[in-house]
Parts: sequence; C-alpha cells; structure tokens
Amino acid sequence: MTGTSATDLRTAGPRAGEVLTFAEHRRKLAIPRWMLLLGLMLAQAALARAMSQSPRLGLVQAAGLLALGGWAVLRRNPLLSLSIIAYLPGAEIVWRQTRAPVPQYTAAYLTMILAVATSFTVVRTIAKPGRTAMFYFALLLPSIVVTVSTVGGGSFRQPVAFALAGPAALTAMVLLLSPMAIQPWFYRRLLWILAIGGVGPLAIALTAINDTIATQGSIEFGSESNFITSGGFGPVQVSSVMGLTVLAAILLFLNEVDLVARIMAAGLAFLATVQSLLTFSRGGMFATAIALGALVIAQSTSRDGRRKVILVVGVAFAVGYYLIVPRLDAFTDGKFKERFEDTSSGRTGLATNDVEIFKSHLAFGVGPGMSRYSRLPYDLCQLRTDKCANEGSSHTEFTRMLSEHGLAGLGSIVVFAALSLQAYRRSGTSRATCVTFLAWGVAQMFYANMRVVAIPIAFAFAFIRVVGPDARPGAPPDELAAGTDPPGRRGPVSVLALIPARGGSVGIPRKNLVLVGGRPLIAWSIDAALAAPAVDRVIVSTDDEEIAATARQLGAEVPFLRPAELAGDLVTDLPVFQHALSWIEASGGDQPSLVVHLRPTSPARPPGLVDQAVAALRADPSATSVRSVSPAPITPWKTYEIDAEGLLRPLLGTLEAERFNEPRQALPPAWVHDGVIDVVRAPVVVAGSMSGARMIAFETPGGGVDIDRPEDLDPAERAIARLHGRQPG
Repeated sequence: MTGTSATDLRTAGPRAGEVLTFAEHRRKLAIPRWMLLLGLMLAQAALARAMSQSPRLGLVQAAGLLALGGWAVLRRNPLLSLSIIAYLPGAEIVWRQTRAPVPQYTAAYLTMILAVATSFTVVRTIAKPGRTAMFYFALLLPSIVVTVSTVGGGSFRQPVAFALAGPAALTAMVLLLSPMAIQPWFYRRLLWILAIGGVGPLAIALTAINDTIATQGSIEFGSESNFITSGGFGPVQVSSVMGLTVLAAILLFLNEVDLVARIMAAGLAFLATVQSLLTFSRGGMFATAIALGALVIAQSTSRDGRRKVILVVGVAFAVGYYLIVPRLDAFTDGKFKERFEDTSSGRTGLATNDVEIFKSHLAFGVGPGMSRYSRLPYDLCQLRTDKCANEGSSHTEFTRMLSEHGLAGLGSIVVFAALSLQAYRRSGTSRATCVTFLAWGVAQMFYANMRVVAIPIAFAFAFIRVVGPDARPGAPPDELAAGTDPPGRRGPVSVLALIPARGGSVGIPRKNLVLVGGRPLIAWSIDAALAAPAVDRVIVSTDDEEIAATARQLGAEVPFLRPAELAGDLVTDLPVFQHALSWIEASGGDQPSLVVHLRPTSPARPPGLVDQAVAALRADPSATSVRSVSPAPITPWKTYEIDAEGLLRPLLGTLEAERFNEPRQALPPAWVHDGVIDVVRAPVVVAGSMSGARMIAFETPGGGVDIDRPEDLDPAERAIARLHGRQPG
C-alpha cells in the first residue's frame, strides 16, 4: 500500500472498447512499506477492540466512510471510491459484532451509492456487463408488489431491503467495474484493503475466545455453529468474511513484490483460516477452497504460473490438514472433525422448500423477503412475540430467487449465468483473478444468500481487469510515476499490440495528444488494445516524453524511447517494429508470435475488432498477416498517370483494351488499406516485411477514419460517437 495524491489522479474518460484505465501518481513512502502494512493491521485490530468497548465508535466510523466517499466522488477519484468499498466487508461484520448503532444495510447502501455515483461522474459509460447486471436486477423488481400486498404499504421496506440489498449492490459494482481497468500495484492495494478489513472481525473473535476461556475456563462446542468464536454475530457471515480474508491474503502472497509483505500475508491467511474454521460454519472455508481450486485450473495454460500456484495452494492445504485441523480437533475435544465430517445440512430442506414454493407461485413468487413465512403466515407471525425471527428463511441465493420471484427469478438466474460468462470472456490476461472471485462468490451464494456485502463485492471483483506495467521487485513505489517500465514481461506473450506514436506531425501539431472525443487521440488505440482479451501486452513506441507519460497513465507500457532516427517524417513502420522486437529480445522478454499494429490516427474501432483480426490470422496458419481494408472510393481502373509528353496513360490495363471506359459496375471491385488494424506474424517483421506474401483481407465495418489534417477531426468525433452511442464533442 503506497501513498497517493488524489489531485494527481488521471482518468481515461469515455472510451473505446468498453474499458477505462485509471492510474495515480504515488509518493515515495518515508517508512518501509511492510511497516506501514503492519501498522494498519494493528490499528484495525485496536479500532475493532475500541468499538467493542464503545459501540458508538462504529457509527462515527460509518459516518466517516460516508463523508470520505462523498469527497472521493466530488474529487472524481475512482481509486479512493474502490478503496472504501473494499474496506466495507470487514467493517460491516465489526459493526454487527459490536452491536454498533449503524443501520443494518449501511454497507450495502454505501456500496451502491459510491459505485453508482462514481460510475456516472467519472466512468460515464455503461459496458455490456453493466447492462446485463441491470437486467438481472430489473427481473427481481416486479415481485415487490407481492410483498407489499402481503405486509402492507408501511412494512414492506424491511423484507424488501433484506432480500434485494445484496443484488442491488452487486449490480452497482458490476456497473462500476466492468468498464474499468487498474494497474497491478492498485490491484494489490485492493487485496490488502480486503485483508486488513478482515483483521477487525478476527480481532473481536479472538478477544471473545480469550475472554470466555479466562472467565469460564473453556468453550463448549457442539454440532452447530458457535457464536462465541464468531465474536457474537452470525457464524455464517463471520466465516464468509474470514474466508474472503484468507483468499485475499493468498492472492497477495502470489502477487506481492515485497518479501516481508508476502510473509505478513501468509501469517494473516493462517490466522483467518483458524478463525473461520472455529466458527464451526462450513461455508466460508469451503468457498475459499473452491476458489483456490479454480485458481489452479485458471493457471493451467501458464507453466510458470501453474507451478507457482499449485505449490502455494498445495502448501496451504497441507498446512491446513496436517497442522491446523489436528490442533483444532484437540482444542474442541473432537467436535471439530465431527462437525466438518457431517455432510448433512438444514439448507437442503430449506432449498427443497424453496422449490416447492416456486411450483406453487410460478408467476411472481411469494415476494422478496417472504420465503420465511411459507409455513406460518405473515399475519400470524406478527402476533408472536418473536415475529417468527427463528423461522428458517432461504439460505441459498439461487433457490431464494425462485421462491420469492417465480419465473422472473428463474430468468434472473439465467441472466446471472450470462453475466458470469461475460466476466470470463472479457477477463483476458486477468483470467485467474476473474475465475477465482467468480468461484468464491458463486460458492457463497449456493451456501448463503447475500446477507453481507462481502459476497456481491467479491463477485463483482471478477470484472476487474489488471493491465499495464508494474514496478520491479524492490523498486521504489513511485517508479512508474517517474516514468520507468520493467524490462520484459512476467509470463508468456503470444500477442503484442504495438502503437507507434511519434512526437512530430506535419498536418496537425502534436497530433497524438490532440483531444478527440474529449480524450487524447492515442487513448483510443490504447483502450482498444487493453480491451482485447487476445492481446497479452500493449507497448507504445514513441520518441516523445509527454506522449510516453500519457500512454503510461492510460495503462500502456513505454519501456523505451524510440531513437530520433526512427522518428522522422519519412520513416516507415518496418524499422520501428523491428526496433521494438529487438528491444524485447535484448531485455530478456518473451518474443510474441503475433504483432497487432494499431495506428493512433485511426481511433474509431468497434469493440471486438482486435480479437476478430487476431482470430482471423490464427485460423489460417499459411497466412502471414491480416490487413484491414475498405471499399475504394474510386476504382483504380479509372485512374491515370501523365507521361513526359503530357499524355494520359492508365495505371491499370492498356490503352488498347480501354478498360477505363467500361461501366464501373463491370470493373473488378477494389479495396484500399484503411490503416484501422494490421496483424502480422513477428518472424515476418524480423525478416523484413510488414505484411509477408499472404495477406488476409479484413473488411472494416463502416470503413475506416484516418486523421491526417485538421478537417479530419470532426468526422473522427462523429465516428467515435456513433460507435459508443453518445453525442460528439
């Protein structure tokens, strides 16, 4: 976790290809980073302990988070908004453990407010998954009418909020995260915030265990979940957040660049595992185990990544089975194994009951929050002193959607599955992160409905795309802000997107930085590359420091400055691309098999275009390149050259054949290279060609837009607006 300055935030604004990259300048820390992390963990434990002594501190904390969130929105700082949201899963549990006077759904409401406000004030675009998530949530709304008719207009808010706060928070988070991309250092920060937030519930639970043993001599364990080891709050919820803390800590161990920080993450994972298991609620660690298994599978295509993940996860499971389990079994007088070896669960009966309710109420279900009243009517429950609080309600999110929403709930499950598939398909190089959080979130929904905000937040984290360069191990935290990129890339590279952007320009001065659609021209090409799952690495080749700094802020790598002799007006693409490939080889990086050529001067690219062009070349092993073309505005069969005598001679054909006098419809169709995208095999470039002998034609939908003169800017603005459904300018 590094120091930041909100005023240094650079946002990418409305974008192409449905991804925005956010970055921040980072100040160098005055103390070692591991020391800051340790201090934050100790401070979180102390704060949680103080809340247990004075619960009103929880209300002060909630108010402070709300105020800080408002400031983040006003300052248009999406990274701060995300940081606050990542802290809420742990904070919510502490509020419940300490009985703080904080409204029950504060964490969910704050998540919704921050996510929606940031999305509409900073991101200002709704990606396809965001629209899918809104459809998923919209399907859950009609059945509110059933709840209102059952409980009356004055009492429907509580059951509706109980049932829909989680889905609403999930929708808001997908809305925010699906158009965004973050850099690796901020991905680690989010993981640390998740993990440090979990220190609070952990500290309170450990304190409760210590106090109980000190006063009673021991803790009585049985065949059910234990509220003492959960710090006095629901064991299912505490176990879930502890499991998420374990997951975040293990991901930190895999991704951290600082050795001491990795050791601290491992220690936190150990403590949170013990605490999660001690709650005697099986869902938290089962979901984490499923997520870690998914992580191993997701890394199966990367040899180095696979070995590292299998080793870490294998050691984690071995420590759990051979070290933690025997000691917990001894501590609980054998009740631990008895509890976890028992596969029976009341959830099966509740889920079966949900299905029966669905069959009886197909149209709209029984209404959100009303499944608990399936055995005893709502009116009768209101006459009882406990208000049927102990009656079993739906624990499984998906069967709850059936019983409470009927056929619309079934539709929402289908849409939810499509949403998960969208996250996977768009994940690209962040596939491991995506699969891990998807698996954890879905597993938790099968075990427990979205009663805590940890579940929708973790599921939405599957939409995070981690892009751009990272600091080298041991490098200062502000290395990227200083303008240094790491040599080479960690992991195999198959497809490289190379964006040539020199500083000089004849037609439009500083052309690559001119605002088009409210953004630097180069931003549109960087976005298109970052949004393409097929692309493994994005490099900008430039001779200009200002362009380099802008490209880094937008998420691209600029690991070198192009030599001046490769930046002249008459320099062709070939030596520029050969120089980039030579630099990668000399720096020890992985040589790509394919190179995608994205010219900044052609900014209007439909989403998915890059992936389609790469797939076209991969589908034909005999082809050397793919080149985008558009129909020629004038047939070359009717073009001429003027010879030394001032006479016209056809460029194609002969004077005797007079093909130039034939009707246009009778002449062969002609195509012009529009410069929107080229994909070429890297060995072809090294051998001295930008295309090779076998070029695949790739027709650009709607034709290309090429910016060369000032009068080209307005057509480009309009083309970008058409592609992304907004007004030009």
